[in-house]
Amino acid sequence: RGSPGVSSAMAGVVEQVRVQRQVPTGIPEPADGNAGIGIAFAADEDGKFSIHSLHPQGTAYACGKLDPGDLLLAVDEESVQGLDIPAVVAKIKGPIDSFVTLNIIKGDGKPLYVDDATVDASRNAKGKKDSRGKSNNARSKKEPEQASGGG
Repeated sequence: RGSPGVSSAMAGVVEQVRVQRQVPTGIPEPADGNAGIGIAFAADEDGKFSIHSLHPQGTAYACGKLDPGDLLLAVDEESVQGLDIPAVVAKIKGPIDSFVTLNIIKGDGKPLYVDDATVDASRNAKGKKDSRGKSNNARSKKEPEQASGGG
């Protein structure tokens, strides 16, 4: 039995990672009371999402189970395949201190870099590096789309 978002073409072991939604220190609490987990991700032309970077103060980084290059398959058991980036961000965000469960396949440490979009869900300033030394910039031919306050 496969997990949501896993096709027969994808190999690898699906892992579930439970992460608490919180606002990183130094960032004002959002008026809507929702928070993310501090990840930035990219989508390829096939609709696959790859973790691009982790905000060093985010709970995704703190949990120690997520890395750049991991494929995101589902959020709270709902597949992300075929969704656009704002829809995935909306699934990841939720009430502060609540939990979200991500279904992932561990990657090779090399995130997908695409021409279409990269989401900066971690609110890092463009071009800065996180504490793992990963740049927040996508390696694409055109400038990535940025979204503030995402996952």
